[in-house]
Amino acid sequence: MKKMKKISIIVPVYNAEKYLIKLINSIENQNYNNYEVILVDDGSTDNSYKIMQKLYKKNKNIKIYTKKNSGPGGTRKYGFEKSTGELIFFVDADDWLPEKSLLKINKLFNNKNPDVLIFNRNTYCNGEKVKTTKPIKNISNGYIDLKEIKNNYIIGGLGCKVLKKDILTSDMFLEGYNYEDVATTYLYFDKCNKIYYEDEVFYNVNRDDDNISLTKKIDINKIISSVDLILNVYHRIENEYIKESLSLVIFLKYKELIASHIKNIVRLNFQENKMIIYYLNIIKQIYEKKKIKEYIVQDKLLTKIIIKIYWKCIK
Repeated sequence: MKKMKKISIIVPVYNAEKYLIKLINSIENQNYNNYEVILVDDGSTDNSYKIMQKLYKKNKNIKIYTKKNSGPGGTRKYGFEKSTGELIFFVDADDWLPEKSLLKINKLFNNKNPDVLIFNRNTYCNGEKVKTTKPIKNISNGYIDLKEIKNNYIIGGLGCKVLKKDILTSDMFLEGYNYEDVATTYLYFDKCNKIYYEDEVFYNVNRDDDNISLTKKIDINKIISSVDLILNVYHRIENEYIKESLSLVIFLKYKELIASHIKNIVRLNFQENKMIIYYLNIIKQIYEKKKIKEYIVQDKLLTKIIIKIYWKCIK
């Protein structure tokens, strides 16, 4: 019989009282016993920690911790350093797992022995499934050649990946930045030789109206520091294919920030409107000509342009 590997499910918890029980129920119903759930309360101001204490008393596989608020990057790092499993699975507190996900994940690691397993995720909004997302576009079931990643990008969210504890290191976690999960993802992939993609859903994302907060609470200073963060991560990466992919991520992430607030353009006067349209055309040209690395990584021109537009859009 194949070994049941110990899976550490690490859950950063911040004001998640509405969702925790659903998540834990989905784990307990997996028909898989060799796991630990590490719940790390990141300074919640609601009843999250009280719920965690109740869950801990009912299930010996649950470990609970509480700490001063530092954001998801530092909280994931804290949980990782407390983990004892061979495999690391990061799950957000408001998400949940489909049935038999852990059993299938274990089977794939036993049979394929990847450095990282990637898979699909479903997104639900107010109880309705709205989309299924692949971790990398245009890939097929099986081992992934790094050349396939070169002109593509890896979805940053850590929820559609299972990692190996002996490859992941504490310095891959970054605290206090937007897109810290992108940094962790790329730093980890840079150390991988075998990437395996399973064309199946092992993760469900919750996007209810009252838990969508990231785009509504953007801190422009964090955006600026996050630009420098990801550029620094780029220079830490050794694999050229992974570097090419990250340069595309840098471009797309900050383009998305503009798009998410472009509706606010109507607040600007005519001259500012013209300026934004001009810069958006520059961005489009850069993307179409694939000069992403030249503009972002070498001279940071596009980064400055994007921040300028973004700031104008949210004023």
